[in-house]
Amino acid sequence: MELYDLGTALKAQLFESHERFRDNPFFESHPGLLDRLVSKLTYCVRADPIRYVAVDFSLLATRETFTISAFTDDHVFHLVYDPAVDHITTSVVGRGALLLLEVLSAPNFMRGRQPGTFEGTVKIVASYPTFQLSLPGDEDASERNRAEVDAFLPALMRDLKR
Repeated sequence: MELYDLGTALKAQLFESHERFRDNPFFESHPGLLDRLVSKLTYCVRADPIRYVAVDFSLLATRETFTISAFTDDHVFHLVYDPAVDHITTSVVGRGALLLLEVLSAPNFMRGRQPGTFEGTVKIVASYPTFQLSLPGDEDASERNRAEVDAFLPALMRDLKR
């Protein structure tokens, strides 16, 4: 499969992971940035299936920076946009480099409206040697992405054992 095709699929996955990714005005005011971002991530990831993506635009309004983290079976790709130099820094670590998981919030299964339901969502901070990232990303993570972090948590727990 060509890198272009892989990039197109990756771009769709990014759009599905965050409510404000597809039509974000920041990318409209920074032409070409989205294509650079997708190209760089695609170049690094290649054909490895992405198991989870976390997008954090929470600092976009104040500092015009954002992060995107993508997990494959073996690696974590952490991209940080630096507006001061219009550069995307990409860090790659092995999944086994995970140092610590902090569970900041979890669904309250005791407060559901009926048995088997719950209130609230999960929020996790994953710490690696050179960066930290929030899962499922910022407050605008898609509902699908929020649900997928629950399914991804056991894999992260196994990463702590590597």
